[in-house]
Amino acid sequence: RLFVGNVHIVGPHHKLLDLMNSWKAPNQSTIMGMGPVHASKAKRKGLRMDHLFNDRADARRRLEADLFDYHGTLKNLGITEKELYEKSKDNPKVQKHVLDFILAEDKAEYTLTLYD
Repeated sequence: RLFVGNVHIVGPHHKLLDLMNSWKAPNQSTIMGMGPVHASKAKRKGLRMDHLFNDRADARRRLEADLFDYHGTLKNLGITEKELYEKSKDNPKVQKHVLDFILAEDKAEYTLTLYD
């Protein structure tokens, strides 16, 4: 029997939050999403590995709650997803699935599909 414990997943939105947190100097960020995923964990909003295996509806609900930080940061910085995409696509540290996340209409579904 395999037990999956308290393993939080770094999603594309965490990597983008990392980038947005260093918006004025994007090359200073590792864009790995470590700080934002730890913040999600501390707020008890983050998506854990066991959520993927147990209840997809609960995983989606948690992920949608976690995405409030992503949308709030965009709003606080006064930038659009188009501007985020333009800045991100020129950064070699940003992976394709993260760029695709920006363009996705249903960000929760896109993210959950990454882990299927």
